[in-house]
Amino acid sequence: MDEEQEIPEVIPVLDEGKYKDEINLEVKESEASGMTSSAAMCLKRELGVVEAIAVMMGAVIGSGIFVTPSGIISITGSVGLALVVWAVCGICITMGAMCFAELGTMFPDSGGFYSYLHKSFGPLPAFLSAWVFLMVRNNGGTAVVALTFSSYLVQSVTGTCHTDHRLPETLIAVLILALQSWMNCKKVVWVGQVQKVFVLSKVVLLTVIIVVGVVHLAHGHTRNYQHPFSGSNWVPTAIASACFHCFFAYNGWEQICNVVEELKNNSR
Repeated sequence: MDEEQEIPEVIPVLDEGKYKDEINLEVKESEASGMTSSAAMCLKRELGVVEAIAVMMGAVIGSGIFVTPSGIISITGSVGLALVVWAVCGICITMGAMCFAELGTMFPDSGGFYSYLHKSFGPLPAFLSAWVFLMVRNNGGTAVVALTFSSYLVQSVTGTCHTDHRLPETLIAVLILALQSWMNCKKVVWVGQVQKVFVLSKVVLLTVIIVVGVVHLAHGHTRNYQHPFSGSNWVPTAIASACFHCFFAYNGWEQICNVVEELKNNSR
């Protein structure tokens, strides 16, 4: 044959009605499960308002409030200057928390500092910030909290305030960090429930301390407040060091923005 025979291309014909039915079925199953196509890759929104408050309070009310007051008093040298440092740092922290609350409602994406820096200045500053937080800031702060908890636990068991049981304290701290990491990876709802228990215990403990202090003052023990600024250390480096201790005690106000994508109603 001089001319090649043209072989017709076989194109499969889809049943349009059946194809549409399958698509509609998939969409209905997706809607029934509470997930749309745009939210299929998002984190599950399982944290309510109470869990969100517990996460923030649990992060702020930590070991810092129990270990830093004595350090601030020793650095500032007076009760008056120490109270001024606490007040000024508290105002600064409140302003930062309000800014982050606004950012959390405008950009409901998990990531906190990383997410906001990435949207504002690009990937490089966001990556550097995340690297510093991961390798330095978060690791150091979490280790201090875990060691403080284990130290108090060992002291409560042994009945002495000064112990040399460094190995048990370190092992307990490592176990606490491992358990906390496992719970965060396994199910965020568990973390919210645990936070509620610990936040309640912290609030009760702080309430007891405040009430005891007020009763102590009411009985006329005001000697430390008669000359509140006597012996104050006005050296700038000392005040900066005291502010650093105070910021550590207030630390945790931005933690809620790390899980804002998992909140059921982030505007609340």
